[in-house]
Amino acid sequence: MRKVFKFKIFITAIIVIIFATPVVAFGINSVGKIYKILPQNVMLNDLSIGKKDIQEVQEILNEIEREMMDKKIIVVFSDADKIYQKEYELSMLGYGTNKLEILDEIRYIVENELTLIEKIKAYNEIKKQGKAYRVAYTKDEAKFIEALDYFDQIELGQPQNAQYKYENGKIIIIGGASGYSLDKEELFEMIDPSLIEKEIHAEIPLKEIPPEISKSQLEQGGVKERVSVFSTTFDPNNRTRTNNLKKAVKTIDGTVLVPGQEFSFNQIVGKRTIENGYQEAGIYVNGQVKTGLGGGICQVSTTLYNAALLFDLEIQERHPHSLTVPYVPLSRDAAVSWGSKDFRFVNNTPHNIFIHGEIRGNQIIFELFSTADNKEVKLISQTIASIPAPIKEIEDETMVIGERKVTDPGHVGYKSKLIKEVYIDGSLAGVKTMSTDNYMATSKIIKVGTKEKQMND
Repeated sequence: MRKVFKFKIFITAIIVIIFATPVVAFGINSVGKIYKILPQNVMLNDLSIGKKDIQEVQEILNEIEREMMDKKIIVVFSDADKIYQKEYELSMLGYGTNKLEILDEIRYIVENELTLIEKIKAYNEIKKQGKAYRVAYTKDEAKFIEALDYFDQIELGQPQNAQYKYENGKIIIIGGASGYSLDKEELFEMIDPSLIEKEIHAEIPLKEIPPEISKSQLEQGGVKERVSVFSTTFDPNNRTRTNNLKKAVKTIDGTVLVPGQEFSFNQIVGKRTIENGYQEAGIYVNGQVKTGLGGGICQVSTTLYNAALLFDLEIQERHPHSLTVPYVPLSRDAAVSWGSKDFRFVNNTPHNIFIHGEIRGNQIIFELFSTADNKEVKLISQTIASIPAPIKEIEDETMVIGERKVTDPGHVGYKSKLIKEVYIDGSLAGVKTMSTDNYMATSKIIKVGTKEKQMND
């Protein structure tokens, strides 16, 4: 009985194998076709690509791209005197297509990592539902703008800021003006390559650039009247020193400080060099009078220092000279030296400050304009101690005994301080010691004769 049962199972297995083999073979063959060609109902730009392999699809994509990119854009700009134009192919302006992305998507239909059952299901789903692709333009704005560098040669008006101007002792406001530039970004947005048949002419539009500082901004800045003024005198016959004074004053003239802004003498005036127009003139170096480039401009910083004090501005940095100077009282000087000594102050008011400086005859004059606030400043220079110039006698064999000659008068030394009194509406509102300074004493040099006096026969 068992032998008969086993025999029946054997016969059944053989029959199953015989009939199943063609089915499996058919399935494998069908899957093989899925790997090679697309199912029906796949469209590319309204063109059926069903039953085509990847190579055929790639050739179709290449042809579509060639037709799409076979266009030209002639970019034009016209001004009053000249017409500028340049011809570009689309690719030169950063245009392209999404051909590769579409090819990858289509390739995935026939080349993927799905299981056998999943592949057959996906294949049949596409046949039933359909699949559509469209080649579209891509664009690169950065490359587009870079390609238009030919038009950078065109010079257009730059924006002009409104500005203060000193005129007849007053400050007037000169209105600003807008400038213009080529609006390459707008041109990029205007062009749609899909609407171009073969070529188009595209005019670059202009973009208005408003000034950074408008007339209304300056009007609100509060520069209405002169708040302080100070002047010092100099010898105009000293030509190299006078040159340096004029150069520094001209550089500072017209400076505007907004509320909270710091003024730095060295930053504004710059390094004193031959290239910057400065010449050799007298300077103080550790109690000695020598010559150096830019000699004399400490008188400019000193004059402005006093104008700032009389305005009651906040002084950030100030240095005394090693020796006294003849053009201001003690402790009212402000020495400067590139890289070591600066003169700095801050606009500690709620209004703009306009600095006007000029050379008038033998005077350096600085006027500070803003909004007055019923404030008056008095500066008091006090001598704490004086140090007489020591006398140094030098024997001279060319001079007879009893003969004396002063060759260097020397400098009297001082210790001094500067006191600032601030009055508001006539009443004392504050007292401040601005500085306590020491000025060196230098020797008075006297030549003394040592030669015997000759007796006449």
